[in-house]
Amino acid sequence: VKGVKQVMTLSQSIFSRGIQEGLAEGEAKGRAKGITEGEAKNFIFSVKTLMKNTNKSKEEVLTMLGKTNQDYINALQVLSDNN
Repeated sequence: VKGVKQVMTLSQSIFSRGIQEGLAEGEAKGRAKGITEGEAKNFIFSVKTLMKNTNKSKEEVLTMLGKTNQDYINALQVLSDNN
């Protein structure tokens, strides 16, 4: 009986540690995903706002920002992947 209790306690400890590690990993991934999505939204908003306020094309605004059309496409992709 004593040996069974020890094995059960060990199993519970391992299980609890696994749950804690899984939660920590999930939180870190969620945080990273949120940051990436926020950066993409900010970038798209900035480009659109600059286009409106400067009467410049998207390509001109991207050049001003030191970005490429592929950067813009990547940001749109991030946002579509998260919906």
